Amino acid sequence: MKQLELRISTRLLMVSALVIGATLLISGATRIAQSANLSTTLNASSNTSDNNFDDGYNELPPGLQGFSYSTLVVSGLVHPRPASTKPVTIFPPSPSLPFSNVSWGNPVNISNYPVGTHGSTEPSAAMHPTDPLLALSGGNWQNGFSSPTAIVRIENSNTGGNTWTGRFWPNNCPQSADGVAVWANQAINGGHTALYSGLCMDASIIHVQLSKSTDAGSNWGAITNTNVDNDSCPPAQGPCTHDREYLWTDHNPTSPYYGRTYITEVVASNDPDKNNIPSNWTVGLRWTTDQGTTWSTYVPLNTPYEYQQLLNINEFASLAIEPNGHIVEVWRRGRGLVGNVAFGDTDKVMWARSTDGGSTFTTSDSSRVYTVPTNQSIIWNTASPGGFRWSDAPNVAADPVNGYLYAVWLQYRTPSTPESAAVYLSKSTDEGNTWSTPVIPYNNPNPNLFQYFPWVQVSNDHVVHVTFSGAVGNNTTAAHFYVQSTDGGASFSPPFQLSSTYATQGFMGDYEAMSIGGNSNGQETVMTTWTQSNPNGGDYGNDRWGRFGTFGTGQPTPTPTQCTTNPNYNISVTANATIVPGTTDIQNHTDNGVTFINLPFNYTLYDQSFNTAIVGSNGTLGFAGNGNSDTNACLPTNTMNYAILPYWDNLYTNNPFGGCDDCGVYTSTSGNAPNRIFNIEWKACEYDPNASAGPIQGPQGAFACGTGGTVRVDFEVQLYEGQTRFDAIYGGVPYNGLVQL
Repeated sequence: MKQLELRISTRLLMVSALVIGATLLISGATRIAQSANLSTTLNASSNTSDNNFDDGYNELPPGLQGFSYSTLVVSGLVHPRPASTKPVTIFPPSPSLPFSNVSWGNPVNISNYPVGTHGSTEPSAAMHPTDPLLALSGGNWQNGFSSPTAIVRIENSNTGGNTWTGRFWPNNCPQSADGVAVWANQAINGGHTALYSGLCMDASIIHVQLSKSTDAGSNWGAITNTNVDNDSCPPAQGPCTHDREYLWTDHNPTSPYYGRTYITEVVASNDPDKNNIPSNWTVGLRWTTDQGTTWSTYVPLNTPYEYQQLLNINEFASLAIEPNGHIVEVWRRGRGLVGNVAFGDTDKVMWARSTDGGSTFTTSDSSRVYTVPTNQSIIWNTASPGGFRWSDAPNVAADPVNGYLYAVWLQYRTPSTPESAAVYLSKSTDEGNTWSTPVIPYNNPNPNLFQYFPWVQVSNDHVVHVTFSGAVGNNTTAAHFYVQSTDGGASFSPPFQLSSTYATQGFMGDYEAMSIGGNSNGQETVMTTWTQSNPNGGDYGNDRWGRFGTFGTGQPTPTPTQCTTNPNYNISVTANATIVPGTTDIQNHTDNGVTFINLPFNYTLYDQSFNTAIVGSNGTLGFAGNGNSDTNACLPTNTMNYAILPYWDNLYTNNPFGGCDDCGVYTSTSGNAPNRIFNIEWKACEYDPNASAGPIQGPQGAFACGTGGTVRVDFEVQLYEGQTRFDAIYGGVPYNGLVQL
């Protein structure tokens, strides 16, 4: 017994150094269980990673048992079971999928780290939206679990997933986990900007840190001036600690929030004032529009005290981005552990919706995709039939065309039988208000072979793609699988084996991923990633693997068309037009930013009527979307839809370099109904790569906002009430109005 107490005491000292400063005694956990009237005690086979192996999870303070297993492993607070010595019969991956339109390449080891006592797990997936050759991944790396050195790694491919280049992330962090890559705003920097997030365990707290690449993932630098986790958490108003973050970007050009990057995460207080469980524990979201420097205020989605009161653990948030810019976050809210005792009644797959780009959300206790029966629920961080700890991490995706939602999660098919666990899927056609009866994408005829770590994506042709790992032959041998539905999730194809078979180990991560992109010339690419044990990798040898498949969607990317002698516009030029000054400042003082405005009347452009517009700082005016790139392009372009582009170029409306004190966008209304004219006036500073003089001189030119307003830009769009007519009026513009492409 003294040895047990010493081990617990040692772990508590580690907790104090790494996470939340806990000082719990084992008798305290017993009192919690008694006071909460908990009745479910798990036996050794269901709550240790092996019948004869104790990973230390049960002895953790309750305030730590709510963290993802990955975070606990990387922190050195738990020690998973080493690799199995049982022989594994290797079945190779399937070479093709005859009944599908997907053409698969070969499986590739993404992490590809030299064989040794290392582990590479939790591979993120980020397919470039339009370039089928570019992809990003990354995840955990550690050199064992007794005294781990853990640093997240970043991988990129410019060969369509055939080859990968990896490196440790550049952030100054002694221990890190949960590395996630995402492509940023495609309207910026030719679509080559990417972000990478990770959890950094410093002396007392878990921070979110970010890196950035501007060359499609080849080189990375730490973002040091970001406010991504500068929160203060009640009640102590001290720094927050974080867990299980993931990055998502709105890549739909018709969305009013096109280019916005979101981070979903857990945010918890660092004040274990009751039974060493944080009093504030929520899942939520924040967003950035400047590629990771400035982030919105964090929005929590659940009641903060549910964990402390032993009601639910809220974790593993996922995000669906609809084509109209609405977002739906889905997460796991359910049963947890205190020591070896379960709390909570059942697992719930929760959802919350935002219609304003993540600033506010609609949700309630009844906002559920599905309520899993208690005897079919997977208790948080319990042992799977494969010998590793797992949870029922849900995932959600939106159809990029019609916005239909698809959510997946895990539950037991047979009550109280973990071996029967399978992926379940539900669909919503009304943005989450109602959800269909769940279906099982692959209902294995063997009721005692389990599945784990699902992910869902939807392509432009409405095909639903689901990946998961599952047992093959027995529950300590697994492989990664793919299924698809062409009828909106009603039925699914037989499973396609993406990987060879492999032995499950004591730590397989907390999730695997999938991404769809590379939309070019009527083709899209599905990128799948998974964790696979390495038979030559020692006790903890795992690798992150990936496989790419291409398929036709029947929706080619737009190609520019030339106006003929019968153009689509009636154009007239007037030499003596006059700008009607804008008098209302719409607060567009920015670089590469947009502002939403209300129109004083409905205005019809082409076949649609609008009462709002999206004003871009780069001389763009959108009605159904506005990519507002600082680099103009030939038309049509998929970054604009229902747009007027009076002076599309790299402009600044925030006067960063002087010479334009009144820079901004201003509006006014002339005349009386029903013959009003709405005036939108830009006053801006133009970046000219060929200029040789200006307030700021650099190697690529000058910011052309010279003295006397000689190279400032001043122009206006006028919208006519009751007509489809618009006027573009130019005041002071440099170089006779020529804009270089």
